[in-house]
Order: sequence, then structure tokens, then C-alpha cells
Amino acid sequence: MFTLVFSLVYYGLVLNGGSLSGSVYINHALGGLMEVAACLVSIPLIIKFGRRNITVISLIIASATCLVSTIVTQVGHANRG
Repeated sequence: MFTLVFSLVYYGLVLNGGSLSGSVYINHALGGLMEVAACLVSIPLIIKFGRRNITVISLIIASATCLVSTIVTQVGHANRG
């Protein structure tokens, strides 16, 4: 089930990449560079700490960053006007 959800989220992010501001080519190159870096970091971490622990930690970090970005966006809109 998690694999399906992760695949759909990744597919949605890739499809929506064209709507980002800036150059499409630079955005795509930076996304690819970040993906390579993530793979290079995640494989040794999974070997050392196990897949379950890394999954839990990454989901906690992802949810925290979503929460923080929502709060920052709401505070930014409140300060405008």
C-alpha cells in the first residue's frame, strides 16, 4: 500500500514540476540532482538503521515540514493585509 501511495505522490510531483516558476530545465536538473543525493544518502542509512526506522523518521520529517510550510504561508498571508 505504501509503495502505491509513494508512487502516486512522486508521479504527481513530477507532473506538476512544469508549473514551478523559473526555467523548466533548471528545475528539472535540480530535482534530478536532489534525487541522486537522496539515493546516495538513503541507501547507507537504510543499511545501518533498517528500513522501518528510516521510513518512520522520514515520514515524521515530511509531516513536520508540511506543517511548518502551512504555518509560514498562513502567517505570510496574515501579514500582507
